[in-house]
Amino acid sequence: MIDEEKSNSTIEGYRRNVKRFIEFIGKSKINKNTVLEYKSALMNMYKTATINAALSAINSFFAFINKKLRLNTYCLSARV
Repeated sequence: MIDEEKSNSTIEGYRRNVKRFIEFIGKSKINKNTVLEYKSALMNMYKTATINAALSAINSFFAFINKKLRLNTYCLSARV
């Protein structure tokens, strides 16, 4: 996110939203239903803009993890 020149407050907001999501899921597997359950829980507590910000943070987190996994896979296959 720093590479994308996001502000410190944006980064902190993303961090906070991802942390809340991880706390919500606990030890459950992450899948589409888990995210939909989280969205439903958010809808009972927050306004649309806040929900969208939380979902955006989670999507960015998933993209980051996916990118890291692909990079690690590439590095491992390049060693063979």
